[in-house]
Amino acid sequence: MNSSNAHNPHVGDTGELWFAYQLPTGWIWQPPRRDVGKDALIVVKDGSDLQNLEFSVQVKTTTRLLARQDHVLCSGIATSSVLYWFSSPQPTLLVVIDASSNKGWYTWHFDAFTTPDEIRGKKTCSARIPTSNLLDAAGWLAIRDRLRRHYSGLSAR
Repeated sequence: MNSSNAHNPHVGDTGELWFAYQLPTGWIWQPPRRDVGKDALIVVKDGSDLQNLEFSVQVKTTTRLLARQDHVLCSGIATSSVLYWFSSPQPTLLVVIDASSNKGWYTWHFDAFTTPDEIRGKKTCSARIPTSNLLDAAGWLAIRDRLRRHYSGLSAR
């Protein structure tokens, strides 16, 4: 992925706005005062069994998507950001938005990177996001399920 928002910050804003608009009803987009590796906190306030659960999101937007047969490549991710994601029990959703097609793909940070050790020592890193992880109705159901399993796993500890 060529992170076009490095040259044009409006592309990044467009991706974040697109993602916020795609959120299910009752899921609240809360941007931070400063972007230090997470673009927003999403708080679930939909009355479901996920009520009051939270996750972070990092949106990468491009106008030149690097897609392969089974994955979308997200490159240029600051390693410091990934280490930041791993330092929290709260999951981070990594999202790639193709501004030219208005489509998005997602993966959780712990699915994209097995451990922080695999990227430690690098300035930037890349993630492969399965093309099957499309941000559509089925994708949001999968995100709900994975969020449910993540927090169930934490409470079982």
